[in-house]
Amino acid sequence: LSSNKLKYRTTTFLATSPQCRCVNTSRSPMSSQHCKSLQIFPPTAHCRNTEILITLKNGNTVCVDPEVDWIKRIIEKVLKRRYVPNTKNTVS
Repeated sequence: LSSNKLKYRTTTFLATSPQCRCVNTSRSPMSSQHCKSLQIFPPTAHCRNTEILITLKNGNTVCVDPEVDWIKRIIEKVLKRRYVPNTKNTVS
């Protein structure tokens, strides 16, 4: 095997092995207006951290510390918009 093939196999193995997505997290506040999408990954057997990935409108992805207050507020806003109770079908 050439060294390139061996390197490729190692890289492929590491890329497909289960692990945490975020090596570093940001605590710096950002406006929800810059966010295109928000993904929350709960802890698993392969990564004990809750991971929050924000994709920005410019295409960059940022891992965010789930314990900072500003991200908690953004998540709360998203959940409120997404899960508005349907009052038309409730019985009084």
